[in-house]
Amino acid sequence: MSEVLATLTSVERFSWCRKQKVDLIFLQETHSTVERQDQWRKEWGASIFFSHGSTNARGVAILIRNGLDFSLQQSEISSDGRFIMIKATINNEAYTIVNIYGPNKDAEAVKFYRNLSKLLRNNEFGNEENIIMGGDFNCPLDPLLDKKGGLSIPRKYVINAIDEIQSAFSLHDIWRLKNPTTQSFTWARCSPFVFCRLGYWLISDKLHDLVSKVDIIPSIKTDHSAIFLEIEEIQA
Repeated sequence: MSEVLATLTSVERFSWCRKQKVDLIFLQETHSTVERQDQWRKEWGASIFFSHGSTNARGVAILIRNGLDFSLQQSEISSDGRFIMIKATINNEAYTIVNIYGPNKDAEAVKFYRNLSKLLRNNEFGNEENIIMGGDFNCPLDPLLDKKGGLSIPRKYVINAIDEIQSAFSLHDIWRLKNPTTQSFTWARCSPFVFCRLGYWLISDKLHDLVSKVDIIPSIKTDHSAIFLEIEEIQA
C-alpha cells in the first residue's frame, strides 16, 4: 500500500480529483467561502479542511479520501486563505501536513514564511519526523532551473525565507532531488512567454527513501500543473 497526494490550483471539478484516486489532495487558490463549504463537502462526499479567502482571491483546502484511516490530532488554519497546518495520524503513522499558497509580493512572502516557521516550532507541529509541506510557493527556488523567460533576477529574500524553513525542519524539495538538472514547470504564461516551477513538495529526511513517485502532471481549467507524490506505507 502507499500514501498518495496531489496538489493543484483549481477546485472547479471534484470529478477530476476523484479520478486521481489519491489519499489527500491539496488545493490552492480555491476562492472558497464559508457559504460554499457545506456544498463542497457534499459534492466531495468526504472530509475537507478549508482556509477561506474570498470569491476571487486566495483560499486553500485539503481533501481527504473517503475511507482513509485518518485521525486529526491538531490543526492551525489561517484566516486569510493562505495555509492549513494539520497534525494527524494516517495509517497509524503521525504526520504534520501543511498546504500553503504563498504571497506574490516579496515583503509579504518573507513575513508569511517566517510566520509559518514560527508556528511549526511554537505549536510543536515541527516535532514530527514526518513533515509534508506542499502547495504553490509563488517563487522559483532556482531561477536558472525553475524559470524560463521573463526576468531572471532571484527573489533572494523570499528564497532565503523558504530555505530557513527547510534548514530548520530538515525539509527538502523532493522533485528537485529526483530530477537534479531537469527543467520542468508548474505554471506558464503565454504573453509574454514565462514558465516557472512554483509548486513544491518539501518533505522530511525520513521520508526520502519511501518516495516511490513524484511527478508534474496536467491539471484542469487552470494555468498551473498538479504535482503528484507517492510515499510507500511506513511500518511502525
